[in-house]
Amino acid sequence: MCGIAGYLGQFDADPRAVLARMMSTLVQRGPDDAGEFVATAGQGCVALGHRRLSIIDLSAAGHQPMVHVPTGNVVVYNGELYNFRELRHELNGLGHSFHTASDTEVLLAAYAQWGRECLSRLRGMFALALWDARAERLLLARDHLGIKPLYLAELPHGTVFASEARAVVASGLVSRDLDAAGLASYLAFGSVQAPLTLRKSIRSLPPGGFVELNAVGAVVQAGRHFVFPQARGGAPVSFANAAAELRTHLETAVQRHLVADVPVAVFLSSGVDSTCIAGLSRRFDAKVQSFTVTFAEHLDHNEGAIAADTARRFGITHTECPVSEATVLGWVSQALAAADLPSLDGLNVYVVSRAAAEHGIRVALSGQGGDEVFGGYPAFRDVPRLWRALKASHFPAGAAGLVAAAARPFMGVSRALKLEDLLRTGAKLPALYFQRRRLCSDSQLRALGVAATPAGLSSLYQPLDIDLEALVHGVAPAAAVSRLELAFYMHNTLLRDGDVFSMANSLEVRVPLLCRSLLDYAMGLNAELLFSPSRPPKALLREACRDLLTPTIAGQAKRGFVVPLKRFMRGPLHETVHAGLASTKASGLVDPAGVDAIAKTFAAEPESPTWSRVWALVTLGHWLMRERATL
Repeated sequence: MCGIAGYLGQFDADPRAVLARMMSTLVQRGPDDAGEFVATAGQGCVALGHRRLSIIDLSAAGHQPMVHVPTGNVVVYNGELYNFRELRHELNGLGHSFHTASDTEVLLAAYAQWGRECLSRLRGMFALALWDARAERLLLARDHLGIKPLYLAELPHGTVFASEARAVVASGLVSRDLDAAGLASYLAFGSVQAPLTLRKSIRSLPPGGFVELNAVGAVVQAGRHFVFPQARGGAPVSFANAAAELRTHLETAVQRHLVADVPVAVFLSSGVDSTCIAGLSRRFDAKVQSFTVTFAEHLDHNEGAIAADTARRFGITHTECPVSEATVLGWVSQALAAADLPSLDGLNVYVVSRAAAEHGIRVALSGQGGDEVFGGYPAFRDVPRLWRALKASHFPAGAAGLVAAAARPFMGVSRALKLEDLLRTGAKLPALYFQRRRLCSDSQLRALGVAATPAGLSSLYQPLDIDLEALVHGVAPAAAVSRLELAFYMHNTLLRDGDVFSMANSLEVRVPLLCRSLLDYAMGLNAELLFSPSRPPKALLREACRDLLTPTIAGQAKRGFVVPLKRFMRGPLHETVHAGLASTKASGLVDPAGVDAIAKTFAAEPESPTWSRVWALVTLGHWLMRERATL
C-alpha cells in the first residue's frame, strides 16, 4: 500500500522539484520508503514518484519505482495483488525469472508477457503507472471497483496524476479553480460524484479503467478492463448449491487477502460480514488477530461484547479498543485536515483507523461490500417496491407536494422533502435509487442556490456522460440496486473514505467481499438467489457461512460503528460546526440563507436526518478553509 504521483509531457518545470512537492502530500500513505524515476520521453519527460508502506517483501528489494531489467519498463504501484504467487508460478513456466518476493516484480513480468491484457488477470486492489520504455507510452490503470484511487489532469502539454487530488494540485502545474459540477454533486449526495472532483482540471480515472498516454502525455487509448458481469444462463441453480459454491469463493477470497509479510487483523463488529471474514480467516491463518473499537460512554454504539465472544469462539487473539468521547473529539480536526475531498461519512473511518494504527496494526480486513453485493440495505426492498407501486398507480407527480406537506408533521422536514422528491420522480428505477440515496432535497439545493442543469449535471446530479441504462439493462430491480450501490455509493463514498482516512493513519484496509472473482460469481447468479423478498437480507451469505454465525449475530438488526456525531454537534463540536458553516457561507459558492435554513431545521429537529446535511456543509467549509480555493 502506497502513494504514487507523476507526470508525462512537455512542462517547463524541474521534474524532481515537481515530484518533491507532490510526494510531500503523500508521506502518510507510505512512511517506510520513497523513490523517484525521471527520464526523457520524446521531446518531454516522464517523472514517477512513490511512497511505500511495506506490507509484502519488506526488504529493500521491494523499493519503487521498480525497473524490469529485460524490457526497461518502470512501474509505480499502489495496492496489493493477492494472486501474485499464482501469477508468479505461471510466469515462471513461461520463462520469466524473479529476484524479489514482491508482487510489484510479478506485475512487471505480467505486463512484459501479456501487455495491457494482464489487467484482467490481476486479483487485488491497485492503481498503477507503468512506463513502457520501448513504446514510450505510460499506462495508468485502476482495479475493478476503484478500491485504490487515481486522479489525473489532462493538460495541453501533458498529464499529471497522483493517488490524491491534492497531490495533483501540489504539482503546481494545474489550475486550482473549483468545479461547480463537483460542488453541486457533493451537496446532493454528501460526496463528490466521480469522475468529478472539486477542481475543474482534475478527474478520477474510472473504476476498472485504463488510459495509455504517448510521449507528450496525450491520451491515445482509453477503456475498461472490467465491467459488471451479466447473469449466467443455463440450468437454474438451487439456493443450497449456490450457497455451497459461494462458500468456496469466499474461502478463496479471504485466503488471498491474508497474504502479507506483516501481521493481519480483522475489523470485527457484531455483524454478519465481519464475523464471516473472521471465522474464515482463522481457518487459513492461526495468527490472525481481531480488533474492535468501542465507545465506553455510549453503550448504544458498543459492539464489544458480541465481538469479543466471536473472537473467543474462533480462537482469535482479540483487542478491544475503548475510545473515549474526549479522544474522538480531539481527533476531529485531524480527520477534517486529512480529507482529500470533503465527505459526509469520513469521520467514522478515521476514528477506527486511528485507533487501530495506535495499536500497531498495519493491515486490516474489512467486511465492506457485504451489503452492496448480497442485499443488506433497506433500499434493496424499498426501491423496487416503490418502483412497482408508482408504475402500477400512475401517481400524479403534481400531487407529491400535497402528500409531503400532509406528512411533514409526522415525518419531520427532511424526511418529508425526500418523500416529495421520490413521488415526483415517477416509475424510473435508477432515478428512484438516486433520490433514495440523496442527501439534500431538490428544495434544499434550490435554497442553497444550486441546480443540476446550470452546473452541467444531469437531473439526477450525476455527470452527463454516465450511461445508467447500460449499467442496469436487463437485470432485475434488486440486482439493479446492487449495481447502482457498487458503482456510486460504494465507489464515491465508502471506498474513497476507506482509502483516504485509513491511509491518513498509514493503515492498509482490505475488502475480501469485493474480490473480483467473488463478485463475478455473485453477480452472475439469478437475482432471486441473492435478493428474494421472501428471505432475510443477505440470505445467501448467511447460508454460505451458517456454521460461523450464532443465532444472536444472525438475528440482530443491522448496525455498525458510528461516531455519535449529532450529539457532538449540539455540544462539544459547536464551535467546529459554527466555523465550518461560516466558511461555507462566506465562500460565495452557495446562498447563505439556504445554509441558515438547514441549520435552523437541525436546531428544531435535532434527532432528524437533518444533522447529516449540516455536517456535509461543515466539512465543506473546513475543506475550503484549508484549500483557500475560490471559483
